Amino acid sequence: MKLIYSATLIFALTSCSSSKSLLEIVGIERMEIDQESYKKPEFFIGDYSEKKERSIASVKIQKKPSFVVDESLSNRQLYFLSSFSQYKTMRKILKKEDAVASCPSFHNLLLKYKEIESDTHMNYSLDLDFEQVKENQRNLSYFPILAVPYSESQDLYSILVENNWKESTYHVETALNHYFKTSENEIIELCDKGVSPGYYVYENLVTYFKKDQDFHRTRDGLKALLKVPVLANMVILDNLNRKDYHFKEIKVFDKWLLTRTNAVWFEHFLENLKEKRQSRISTNFVR
Repeated sequence: MKLIYSATLIFALTSCSSSKSLLEIVGIERMEIDQESYKKPEFFIGDYSEKKERSIASVKIQKKPSFVVDESLSNRQLYFLSSFSQYKTMRKILKKEDAVASCPSFHNLLLKYKEIESDTHMNYSLDLDFEQVKENQRNLSYFPILAVPYSESQDLYSILVENNWKESTYHVETALNHYFKTSENEIIELCDKGVSPGYYVYENLVTYFKKDQDFHRTRDGLKALLKVPVLANMVILDNLNRKDYHFKEIKVFDKWLLTRTNAVWFEHFLENLKEKRQSRISTNFVR
């Protein structure tokens, strides 16, 4: 009886310790975040190598920003501006009402940057082509959206596999709605307290990157960046972006945030992902 009781107790403790139920794919690493329920995306990481000087075949056409970011902004202010801009973009994509009635911690900052940018929802699509993943699971890392939480126990990828990839647009929207609540809660916390757990992760990362330059442009460095909510939002929104990456402009707050972290190389990572996602479209077009 004691043995049975002990086994039952161990099982109960194990069940309570984590409520995540995620599919693991042989040959594809999933970055790990210490969390009991699945609230933050644990992205699939494929083969990663960053070249210091990466040239792009086509000439990039970039629109000049309508304003210049003040270089004297603190890390905390920059983190908020980037997060708030992303929140506005997600809200427009999902056609959500603004739940942030006031923002006392950053009131003056918002007045200064009242033209804070957010992409029009027309630049994004929830109707995505996942044929590359259906044909080969090793392509999972090209689609960060598939790691987005669908519930507190499952990600979008798990749900799509369970449903044999049917009604994928509906499930993408459901997952983004669920994830949006997490982003919205962080904005509310930032407005109320001026800080958030996500901000502290970013601040620690900035400090660490200054001390250890060898951490840049590495697989471990990439995984560290993707644990920061504001950078996770970058890859998720980029996955939904309809524009050809040759004409894509990194948003001004995001760019300053990456510059402050000495992680401009993260832009190359985004470009590389989009290039790989679009390779199928290009191949089909040639045929």
